[in-house]
Amino acid sequence: MSMRAPAPRLRRFAFAVGIVFALHPGPGAPAATAARDAEVVEPAVVAANRITSRESPARAPFTPLIARVYVNTVNKGDVAILRDADDLVLVPAAQLAQWGLTFPRANSVTVDGERYLVVSTIDGLDARFDEKQVTLELRVAAKELPGTTLDLGPQHRGEVTYPADASAFLNYGLNANGDDSFGQRRYQFATELGARWGSWLFYNTTNEQWGEATSSGFTRLLTNAQYDDRVNLRRLTLGDFFTPTFDLAASVPLGGVSFTKMYSMDPYFIQYPTAAFQTEVAFPSTVQVRVDGNLIAQRQVAPGPVDITNIAGVTGAQNVSVVIRDPFGREQVLQRPFFFATNVGLAEGLQEYSYNLGFLRRNYGVDSNDYGPLAASAFHRYAFTDQLTLGLRGQATDSLYNIGPFGTYQSPLGIVGGGVSVGGQDGHSAVAAAAAYSYTGGNFSLNLGAQYLAREYAQLSDLNAGFHARTNQYASGSVYMAALGSLTATYTASTSYDGPQSKVWNVAYTRSMLDSKGLLAINYIQSIQPRTSGSWLLSFRYFFDTLTSVAVAVGGVGGRGTQALSMERSIPQGEGIGYAFTGGHVGGGGTDGAFGRAFVQVNAAHATFGADYSRASTPEAGPGLSQLFFAGSVGYVGGSVFASRPVDDSFAVVRVAGLRDVPVYANGWLAGRTDAAGEVVATNITSYYDNFITFGTGELPLDYVFLKSTRVISPPSRSGTLVAFEVKKNRSIYGALVRLRGNVASPLEFRELTVTHGAQVTRSFTGRRGEFYLEGIEPGSYELRPDGEIDCVASITVPEAAESMLDVGTLSCSAAAH
Repeated sequence: MSMRAPAPRLRRFAFAVGIVFALHPGPGAPAATAARDAEVVEPAVVAANRITSRESPARAPFTPLIARVYVNTVNKGDVAILRDADDLVLVPAAQLAQWGLTFPRANSVTVDGERYLVVSTIDGLDARFDEKQVTLELRVAAKELPGTTLDLGPQHRGEVTYPADASAFLNYGLNANGDDSFGQRRYQFATELGARWGSWLFYNTTNEQWGEATSSGFTRLLTNAQYDDRVNLRRLTLGDFFTPTFDLAASVPLGGVSFTKMYSMDPYFIQYPTAAFQTEVAFPSTVQVRVDGNLIAQRQVAPGPVDITNIAGVTGAQNVSVVIRDPFGREQVLQRPFFFATNVGLAEGLQEYSYNLGFLRRNYGVDSNDYGPLAASAFHRYAFTDQLTLGLRGQATDSLYNIGPFGTYQSPLGIVGGGVSVGGQDGHSAVAAAAAYSYTGGNFSLNLGAQYLAREYAQLSDLNAGFHARTNQYASGSVYMAALGSLTATYTASTSYDGPQSKVWNVAYTRSMLDSKGLLAINYIQSIQPRTSGSWLLSFRYFFDTLTSVAVAVGGVGGRGTQALSMERSIPQGEGIGYAFTGGHVGGGGTDGAFGRAFVQVNAAHATFGADYSRASTPEAGPGLSQLFFAGSVGYVGGSVFASRPVDDSFAVVRVAGLRDVPVYANGWLAGRTDAAGEVVATNITSYYDNFITFGTGELPLDYVFLKSTRVISPPSRSGTLVAFEVKKNRSIYGALVRLRGNVASPLEFRELTVTHGAQVTRSFTGRRGEFYLEGIEPGSYELRPDGEIDCVASITVPEAAESMLDVGTLSCSAAAH
């Protein structure tokens, strides 16, 4: 019989054998000896009674073995076990517990201070010992094994940095607009200021305009201070803000205080209901999770209960399935329909709220400081189940109020939402109600909604509006087939008390072709109110790459026909050029003319600028206009002051160790090339998301080395981050070390060296003629001290401008000062 027995375990069992003999006394041995040295915890089972039987004084003792153990075919390694002549097998209880196997009612024996379970006698456990292979196979019901949880939701990366740098930026933009001869000029100058200190952000926006046919003047827009509690996903705002929008309570600007739950602070937190499965696997298995047949995850799982959570999908009804394949090729398929509502309800137990108190701001965008009465606006909703989310919302001033419940219910048949409210002004009260239904399937979607507001019903937006809304209805449906394309139809209608009315139909068809490089689109719009009219457009666009495309279009409106040809390049997020050139013709209905448009925008390192010009041969062919614009930003972070393109959301100053002309990329876009200080500004950083910052390692000089070329940052809103990459010049020095005796230089051969540079101490050695070679050298002073009986030291000074390989020649090792 072959045995795998590591030496330490065999030594332990050499001692255990003596204990085993005590458990099974030979002829003439007192029975009491076995009773003293072995403890049978539960001798109720007959087989267990055999272990300590006093009726068999001639029994052979247990045999200690090192066996390879498998639990439901999973290799658990080599384990020390005990076995007797009747094939009873004992396994250390601690080892079984380590594998997650606990059997409270199992028979046990204590040997050498260690507790063993008699696995041969445990109900629900099949134990098979193979003498030839020295293996022990244990098979247990899957539910008895430790569980595995597969969380398929978005996971936070471990290497993400959550910066809180003190930073500031000021965006500015200047626009000049006029007609096609650049007459009737109007000018606009706008600013956006963001200054962050830790969790606090000071934010301000302004606008100023002047010129012909426009009201001139300066307007302060938003001014506030925001505190982000990112851990708990909450924001406190002091100053100007807009209240949340609801069907029966439109958004209004207030100046005061707002406290809001903001799940957007963690875009990887799943706030909506997700699909989940619970099952069991008896053997190591492969688990595949599919949504509408598309594989979204594949994992290997150990035997035992399996809990699959946070299966997410795009909005709509989809079929979710889990396929489990075991080592023998057997498959188990679990499936269920699930309606994913990614932007409506909340997951069970979650809540969302916003409490706002302040003075109603009137004439926002026109007046800087026109504040009206004190007003309150609030909502709070809670998900009682994954299907049902209910809430309460309301608004009030000293003379106006509205309040009412709202909610959503999610089912495989779609989402039903609605709310009712009662409200009024100056002692009058009335009701309002809204209802909506939406369903999205694999290739079909339907959306319906209606809203009614009685004449006396009031909301805060009425204090700023010129008319009072009465009804709103909408309906939309779409059908998609991979071979035929997508067809969408939309109907919207609105009425108001003593105000405008409208009814509009829109039908659109799109189809991708030519390996997704071409897109065919047909669109028809029919306006019924305030007057009946129709327009149609047929277009085909071909994409040369992700940015550049050409489009041809024909259309008609009011008896006139239009033909146009366009060449476009999308505006990049980083440095680069975007443009659109269009030429066309309008004819019919007494009209005949040509038109054209040219638009160019340049994203330079320190600013964005461009022009937009349109002109037509006749007034009926289209309006003429001209525009020049210039925009940029100045800012600060990490000791660097910069000028750049306007900051979109947040920004990063990327520093590559003083190296010039190195390309830097932010989220896959070229942010720019480093300047003389080795810096470049990335203006397309998205707050709260993971942003990937990297530099072009292939364009570094060959004598430079770096530890990392990618950083991942997740900054707060409207903030700046300093991203510094550690890039070093890989300097090396070489020479020879000698000792002077009189006028004779003796090489210090084959010596160990201690190299000291400030507080840094490293080791090196010398060769046959005292040669030495040192790598990773920074500018500064170094001391070389040989080990042994010779007490001397040699000094080296490496200048800043040292080359990658510096020959320091022959160094004399002088007597060390004590």
